[in-house]
Amino acid sequence: MVLPSKKVITLFGACGIAVGSIAFAAIYSSKINLESQPTNLIADTSNVIKNQILENDTDNDTLKDWEEVLWKTNPKLADTDGDGTSDGAEVKAQRDPMIAGPDDKLATAISNTTTTASSTAASGEIDSSITARFGRDFFEQYMKLKQTSGEVNETDQTALIQQVLATYEGSVSGGQRFTINNIAVIDDTSTSIKNYGNTIGSIFAKNSINQMEGDIIINELYLAGQASNTQSPEYLEKIPKIIASYENIIRELKTTSVPYSMSTLHVDLMNGFLNAVYSDQLIMQMFTDPVSSVFGIQTYIKTMEQIQVSLKSMQGVYTKFNVTYRQDEPGFQMALGLY
Repeated sequence: MVLPSKKVITLFGACGIAVGSIAFAAIYSSKINLESQPTNLIADTSNVIKNQILENDTDNDTLKDWEEVLWKTNPKLADTDGDGTSDGAEVKAQRDPMIAGPDDKLATAISNTTTTASSTAASGEIDSSITARFGRDFFEQYMKLKQTSGEVNETDQTALIQQVLATYEGSVSGGQRFTINNIAVIDDTSTSIKNYGNTIGSIFAKNSINQMEGDIIINELYLAGQASNTQSPEYLEKIPKIIASYENIIRELKTTSVPYSMSTLHVDLMNGFLNAVYSDQLIMQMFTDPVSSVFGIQTYIKTMEQIQVSLKSMQGVYTKFNVTYRQDEPGFQMALGLY
């Protein structure tokens, strides 16, 4: 009995990922309107990156990097135990890739490894990372499918991966949320609304989250795509600077006096940037907890869409109170739903 074979997934090349990432970055860059952007390209690009992360086999031993987490092998070393047989070949032969042969037969049959994993996870003997949990769940579902259907082809494997991933959606969250109780709410007046718009505009301008390298806008999706495509963790080292900007925005939003009509949207904005911090932290785990980074990318996309919705909803409040701004005022872009 063998583990799933390597899926055949057609991926965009480096240029494709870069172009898609640039398009996505442009949506959330300063002065760009969400409605004018190619949303299908955004979704396609993020899916390519997610698939690429799930498909990565850094050491070419036929075990994907996320499977290496399950077996506790080294994803950068094809033969972790140094016995002359690759990790993938040992697993297929029901040998332990962590123990040098020839006496390295798995103590528990492969078909029962997930049961053993589940029973020992609580005691800390099994890696509790999202990737390890995903690996165990996928393996269990794979074995069930194999027992009922016989051979499992690559299409079945791809569908199964997406099915198991879907069971995690909603269960991975950033924890504590902000509420109205976390902000100072003031009365609605034209002056308070206008001051609010200028304050928020100043906060965004002061804590720019966009970096430029030539004509390319650098954001998390672009960095994740480059890191995955080149297998270079150095790209992810730029993300903490973006996280710091988000955290600064959150701190300043918490101390801002908020007109009543903006209060709910303001809280949504704070929670949006809180989610952005969390998604970035997950993306940064690409090489230690790959499946976490997949959820990070998903969360990032949803978060940026939610932030844009909040900002555009604020336009109605500015209009209601007849608030306008000169082009040189910080609130000008906010009133247009741009940032």
